[in-house]
Amino acid sequence: MRQDIRALQRIVIDHLRENKLTQEEFASRGGPELTRGKLGYLINGNATTIDIALLAAYAQALRIPFSTLAARIDVIGATAATSREAQLLAEAQSVSEQLEGTQKDIFLDAMEQAVERAKASLRA
Repeated sequence: MRQDIRALQRIVIDHLRENKLTQEEFASRGGPELTRGKLGYLINGNATTIDIALLAAYAQALRIPFSTLAARIDVIGATAATSREAQLLAEAQSVSEQLEGTQKDIFLDAMEQAVERAKASLRA
């Protein structure tokens, strides 16, 4: 397992223990990108890659800024908190935390679609 993933694993496991959260509760805080299955792979030590959208979901679930999490796990490339992607993800996380109910659902759906479009454009 890569060092950055191992560091994220320790942070998440400690957070679950400290806050007495189940995997389901934690995953639900991370929006559409973070599923219980993806969380399980991380916790069990089977994760091999984490893309930027999934890392943002972990940041949201941990309730810390994306750039802070990226710096704590020393993600190559993602630690550039000045990068446009990191800034946008941090702003989106902040906005989603201020919304509730239907507004939050609509916002998260729009973000999920934007992330999928961005991933598709990177693959092209």
